[in-house]
Amino acid sequence: MKNTLELVENNEVVATTTFEIIDVKSSVWLDSIDKVQKQEDGSTKTAFYGENLKIVVETEGIDDETELEIEVFAKNDEGATVDIKDDNEETIKITAKTASNKTTFEHFYVNPKWFDKEAPLTYFFNLKMKDENTIIKENLPAETEDQLKPIGFGKPDEFKIDKEKGYLLEKNENGKKIAYTSGERLDILKYQKWFEDDSEELDFSDKKQIDSYFNSVYLTYLFKWSIRGEFGNEKNRKRIIAAFEKAGNKYNIPPSVLYTYAVGEGMNATCSQGSSTNLDAKVDSFIAFGLDFFEKQVVTLRNKGYLDNTFNSAGTIVKETNGFTIPTPFNGKYAITRFPDGSTRTRSEDADNEKIINVYPVIFKNMDAAIEGACAIYANAFDYTAKSAQNIGWGKLTLNQQVFFGYIKIQKTSEQGNAEINRYRKKSNANFLDEDYTDSDNDLNLIKNKCYHRWVAWRYILLGKHFTK
Repeated sequence: MKNTLELVENNEVVATTTFEIIDVKSSVWLDSIDKVQKQEDGSTKTAFYGENLKIVVETEGIDDETELEIEVFAKNDEGATVDIKDDNEETIKITAKTASNKTTFEHFYVNPKWFDKEAPLTYFFNLKMKDENTIIKENLPAETEDQLKPIGFGKPDEFKIDKEKGYLLEKNENGKKIAYTSGERLDILKYQKWFEDDSEELDFSDKKQIDSYFNSVYLTYLFKWSIRGEFGNEKNRKRIIAAFEKAGNKYNIPPSVLYTYAVGEGMNATCSQGSSTNLDAKVDSFIAFGLDFFEKQVVTLRNKGYLDNTFNSAGTIVKETNGFTIPTPFNGKYAITRFPDGSTRTRSEDADNEKIINVYPVIFKNMDAAIEGACAIYANAFDYTAKSAQNIGWGKLTLNQQVFFGYIKIQKTSEQGNAEINRYRKKSNANFLDEDYTDSDNDLNLIKNKCYHRWVAWRYILLGKHFTK
């Protein structure tokens, strides 16, 4: 509706201005299936980060085909304005044309990079004529129940790769939610932050969701090394968890990391025997924990403080044709092994270029002693990695990086010595998710793949929340 304002001086009209009187009747947000979004108990429970939303404004006194513009912004719970930008670091502005005093603005992408679990945002917009500065109405929607306040990613039912969609959450009429990912390894930490670190959007018991998540985000098959169904019964599981918690507390390393290393070296496959699991049975360090040289490493581990004098030896036991002749009682936490002629066991692996070398594993008294000894080795590797990263100029590693590169140190334990981790990096930083970060050496690539899959398994284990850290 156009109105004219006249400026009169000395009974003469000296200027006229034509303007429109516009009244905003209502403003609401619609989701991707055109359902009106309403707050409930202080949040908008049906709108999610990653979703495309629409804004619908009903007005009075505006001509059809008038182009309007909205500028979207956010406020925190204290009412302070929060600066939000699109992926090009531009202010969020959307235009649309009016029809019958109704204007539908689409699409507003609720960018997950704005998500803050500790300080949730409410989204508002100002309304004005396009290409004009005067704001028709600000801080819309006016009614609290119509304001947009999403608080998460909507617990997607399934994840799919779509390079064009990047991260986008879609809903269908029956309520199913599909989250799309880019299919790029370099985006893994971004999705990890959204779905694992900063929210509760993944359900460890939802097999379809978890499988599709790891397939679409980590882009690999998953070693499901959860402790949930292992070691025969709940009593055994609690004992295993307690042993890793004790070690983690001693070395200030997340027990979930130590557990992942142990499982990656064979603990579950060797020591978990269903209902017949016996945690007091003797444990071969060579088979169950990948400790091929433990006998030779004990002195160093004691000197460095990873083991104390209570971690004592039971002496020597002999490996006969049909197995070890183990004395009773077994006085000590571990015993070294020899053949009747005094020789040691041997191995031949890619790490040694197929050369046959002597190895020096031990027999642990029971599972508790085995975990104690193994975690000393793993903790030494974990700490070594941090020091090595400093030595080659990477600086302080993130936990993700340290878990990955720590496994390299565990792998490189032949008598040939342990390579510095810079052998595994051609560039000047430790972005191990860049697939072009190793030399083309077959041994290096084999270990790289092992480390990656162990790291992915660790992220899965974290979801089970079996450990405190």
